Amino acid sequence: MVYVRRTAGQSQLSAALSHQAADRLAIRDLQQWVVDHPNQSLTVDRLAEVANMSPRNFARQFTHEVG
Repeated sequence: MVYVRRTAGQSQLSAALSHQAADRLAIRDLQQWVVDHPNQSLTVDRLAEVANMSPRNFARQFTHEVG
């Protein structure tokens, strides 16, 4: 189960949401991009492109940050 973020300035009251967010800004921004673009291709190559990383580096960083 993944909790949905509230829009705009609404408080994020879920403790689970705070644990989902990555520490690294690029990965955290990517997580928000995925929420905002649910119909986009979510392949490693596409996600790496959005995060401005090589696919190999992205895979390592995402695994480290998110698990």
